[in-house]
Amino acid sequence: MKITVIGCGRWGSFIAWYLDKAGHSVSLYGREGSPHMKQFRESRTNGIVTLPNSIRLISAMEEAVKTELIVVSVGAQSFREVAADIAAQGYRGDADCRPKRERKNVCAVHEGHRAG
Repeated sequence: MKITVIGCGRWGSFIAWYLDKAGHSVSLYGREGSPHMKQFRESRTNGIVTLPNSIRLISAMEEAVKTELIVVSVGAQSFREVAADIAAQGYRGDADCRPKRERKNVCAVHEGHRAG
């Protein structure tokens, strides 16, 4: 399956790595200017996970939505903005993690709040 992971922090990069290991065609999206994406472009690692060359690194949302499944892994404070960016590209998927042939899917993943 062709999958885009939006969010190139620790969670997003691990999810991308895992999906690639499971045999999927994976793209990892990070905003232009993101320090995380810059580090991945320079060394393909963030010190925790090393991404194989089979994972495409992208910074254009119009490219990110050309996929079968979108996994969103961003902080809760950024989720609405990311969802709006996805919708602005004309992507009309369902917020459902179950793949279906007739539609595209968006699966949202986030770390949640940490106890202080």
